Amino acid sequence: MSIIHVNQIKNQVLKLFTSLIDISDVATATQEMMDNFILTRSLAAYAIYYLAGATPQDAILLKAVYSRVFVLDIPAGLWHVMLP
Repeated sequence: MSIIHVNQIKNQVLKLFTSLIDISDVATATQEMMDNFILTRSLAAYAIYYLAGATPQDAILLKAVYSRVFVLDIPAGLWHVMLP
């Protein structure tokens, strides 16, 4: 994958999710770290958006639920059964 493809993906996920991502838990991070948090959370939301066929708003909600489920040690492989 070329740098052009990577930049296109990055720009698309940021366009879709930047305004929806909650970063209140990392408010004291540096700007560079904040940018990384936004990008990684946007990529996670995009995966759910794409695989579940959800709206960007629903993908953010599903990502939040998924994060809690993952923390509770429910195997990630079972998550696809829980998606609509």
